[in-house]
Amino acid sequence: MSVESVVVAKLLAVSGVTDIVGSRIRPLLLRQSDNLPGIAYTTISNTPVSRATGTNATYRARVQIDCFASTYTAAKTLEAAVIAALDNYSASGTTPPISSCHLETVTDLPPDDTPGADDRRAFGVSLDFILWHGSD
Repeated sequence: MSVESVVVAKLLAVSGVTDIVGSRIRPLLLRQSDNLPGIAYTTISNTPVSRATGTNATYRARVQIDCFASTYTAAKTLEAAVIAALDNYSASGTTPPISSCHLETVTDLPPDDTPGADDRRAFGVSLDFILWHGSD
């Protein structure tokens, strides 16, 4: 498994998230066929921790979770569910093991009003989580 797989598995295991999005949790972008609300996730970075003696088996990852909904209120409700699921999360029994997961930033995404823009992504919230984890 990858760190992304552990994050997705956690989101899918939390009814507060799945009651809102069902199984609409996708890498990078939602599918054209997906209804809203939905989640897209991206690994921004996944870097081994370096020490004077070299690297060890600890990694620091930044995973971005983008919450999309047809209204601003619905996007903020999904944001709260994702934060409840992931902030302060840890799991030693996963591969890789997650020693900690903490919310770092929250950014509202402006609606795309470009002519021809995909109206399904009218409102969004981007959440960046920092995860400390062992090797895959």
